[in-house]
Amino acid sequence: MEKNKNVNKIVTENIISLIESGKLPEWSKAFKRIKRNIDSKKNYSCLNQLLLSGDTSEYYITPKKAIAKKLNFKGAKTKIVTFWKVSTYMAKNVKTNELEEKKSFILRFYNVIGFDSIADTEEKRKLIEKKSEYKNNARIEDLDRMIANIGATIKTGQSGRAFYVPSTHEISVPKIETFTDSKSYYKTLFHELAHWTGHETNLKRHNEKKYTFEEREEKKQEYSYEELVAEISSAMLAEYFNLNDNIDDLKNSASYLKGWLEPLKNDVNMIVHASSKADKAVNFILDKMGVAPLAIDEA
Repeated sequence: MEKNKNVNKIVTENIISLIESGKLPEWSKAFKRIKRNIDSKKNYSCLNQLLLSGDTSEYYITPKKAIAKKLNFKGAKTKIVTFWKVSTYMAKNVKTNELEEKKSFILRFYNVIGFDSIADTEEKRKLIEKKSEYKNNARIEDLDRMIANIGATIKTGQSGRAFYVPSTHEISVPKIETFTDSKSYYKTLFHELAHWTGHETNLKRHNEKKYTFEEREEKKQEYSYEELVAEISSAMLAEYFNLNDNIDDLKNSASYLKGWLEPLKNDVNMIVHASSKADKAVNFILDKMGVAPLAIDEA
């Protein structure tokens, strides 16, 4: 896009228009965390998906089978998954007074190892070849180099979530392969980088008492405003780097923002106020990248 365009105005007006249209889809995360058994290739149950959440692996294997397949998992931490052990027994039917076969279900568990914790060897590659449903998303090398210039600590694949931790001033994002497409990965990273700019060593946007997950409910309004800033910043950066092909690419951002507007009493004007903060966040990031800043309208 042309760098002299007012990205703030373009993105903000489009987002507001989408929100006010009332035709937004439900917001959905751009990355997936489906966990599977390497032998059956089947998805784990909902309970096991929860037990394995926070781990980045797609496939899991038991230590015993890992040894049998000559996989190197030294130092890997095991996770537990559950299963129902089914037993049969004979019991008398009180109505017919006859013996009938009954089944009992007992919840059991066993240990598994995620494939992300297993060393990359030929044995591992053979096991997962053509089985993974993760995307072969290409990285944007020029953009990666610019992001590296920012100097933020970005941990990739450390967990199945995307978040910024103020106390350590670190960003965590899932692996690019787990996203629906490459541009979704960069949009998510832009969102977390915007949070990163609010640190006291940067733009000092965050209060002295840092944002934490535990404080979200009691600090809902304060946190909501910060989320508006971060998502508008992400949308602006996506526009700047030509990651938005059309207006539909803004719909998920608009859906996300609408959810955070509720604690702010659905005041769409808050997006306008937040966009001014986003201007500063975006230009801070662009300056660190070494590229031209956004044009900002004079008040």
